[in-house]
Amino acid sequence: MPRGYQFALLRISAFCASAALNNRTLAFQNVARNTKTGVILRVAQVEFLEQMIIDRQIPFVYDECTDIEFQLKGWNIFVRESRQTGGTL
Repeated sequence: MPRGYQFALLRISAFCASAALNNRTLAFQNVARNTKTGVILRVAQVEFLEQMIIDRQIPFVYDECTDIEFQLKGWNIFVRESRQTGGTL
């Protein structure tokens, strides 16, 4: 997040068609690193096969100077995947 702004995360989605073909789950995690305070948070962590949707009733707010990483890991397979996020700045 740029200095002076906050981001309210409302939704994270991830999709993968090739994982089901190999019957292997994917591991997703959302990591936030605040460069001003040095705080590192693992906001979400989940395994899924084809589709993952995280809808938040109360938004997760990221403060200024925060780097947000949406990480997806496959298990020794070639993975074609898509990620989408939604929120307000």
